Amino acid sequence: MNYSALIQAKNAPAFLYTKSDVAHSADVYLSRDLQKETKLSSLNPQQQGCNWFTAELTHWTTPKGYPATGVLYKPDNFDPTKQYLVVVYFYEKRSDGLYKYMAPARLYVALFTSRSYLVFTPDISYTIGDPDPSAMEFINSGVEELKKNNWVDAAHVGLQGQSWNGYQVAYLTTQTPMYAAAWAGAPVVNMTSAHGGIRWESGQSRQFQYEHTQSRIGGTLWDRTDLYIHNSPLFFLPEMQTPMVIMSDADGAVP
Repeated sequence: MNYSALIQAKNAPAFLYTKSDVAHSADVYLSRDLQKETKLSSLNPQQQGCNWFTAELTHWTTPKGYPATGVLYKPDNFDPTKQYLVVVYFYEKRSDGLYKYMAPARLYVALFTSRSYLVFTPDISYTIGDPDPSAMEFINSGVEELKKNNWVDAAHVGLQGQSWNGYQVAYLTTQTPMYAAAWAGAPVVNMTSAHGGIRWESGQSRQFQYEHTQSRIGGTLWDRTDLYIHNSPLFFLPEMQTPMVIMSDADGAVP
């Protein structure tokens, strides 16, 4: 369960808080001793009757021997005798949100599971200088592990990502034909040109993120030109076989 901070009454031994989990949005509770509680609200009745989802941790070992973790979302009416299409979504690490309630938003878990898809969100541990090979190491091996289950339609696994991971969706599809389809939102495909670009929302130069933060190249364009090219999907485009939808939208960090 996820709990909010406690709010204590000024002149009484009483506490208010919210509580939620992956299947139940936050409602307000009252407790006088933090042992028994009374539910005071029912804020999301429209979810009743929906084919929502469950969430479970999955574990595997990557080809290089790294321990790996992901979250697998299954429809409430999951049937292990059937086969399911899979959508893979990733962004840094998401397994700490195992118990988090997710209303339909950019990652439409409920949209997919209600239509009998599985959604898989693998965690990625990055190596400086190799953000894309790192993503491949964890994502592809996690998918291969998932395919060992008879209830996975191994021939129809799709990728979805936005911004930072939209860029990595673009890269993965130039490196392997294992995905049936892909969707990338606001992807950067050329680190050599994006290095000197401007983040729309803040007006900052994008250099800092490539050299030292999320993009994890670890050097300037002129010091490590090889890594900027090696991690740019554009230079591997002739190898791409996967059908892809690219959405160009108002992403505050990506031009």
